[in-house]
Amino acid sequence: MRMIVPLLLAFTTLFPARTTSQALAPTGLVSRWTGSGSFFNRDLRAKVDPVPFVAEFTAKGAGTGRVGQAILQDARVVRSTRDYVEVRAKLSGFIGLDPALAKDRLVLVITKLEATTIQAEFHLKSNFTFDPRMREGRVTLTRDR
Repeated sequence: MRMIVPLLLAFTTLFPARTTSQALAPTGLVSRWTGSGSFFNRDLRAKVDPVPFVAEFTAKGAGTGRVGQAILQDARVVRSTRDYVEVRAKLSGFIGLDPALAKDRLVLVITKLEATTIQAEFHLKSNFTFDPRMREGRVTLTRDR
């Protein structure tokens, strides 16, 4: 028993618990952001790279914008954890002319949110649950104002 207490102290010192203060704060999204993305798939990247992004988020977690030729509709922050912020939007129109891009949903997974830049993955999908033909890529956005 005497050995357990020092071991627990050593363990908690080496591996501190994460707190909610370390979470990515979606309030940092409030602004207008522009940038471009690239698909992970080499063939798509060759056809439509780069993909222009424009997004604007409000303090209530709602958003508007464009991805390629598509307009973001009903964009909103749906989840915020210590590792990422998830934004979902319906798309009006298509990203580009390639039939592989005929998707009407966008999931933006923000993995790094700084004062002037966003690093994220984007997922083009046919629904918000499971889409085995999802198109994925990486995007970097810069704060406009």
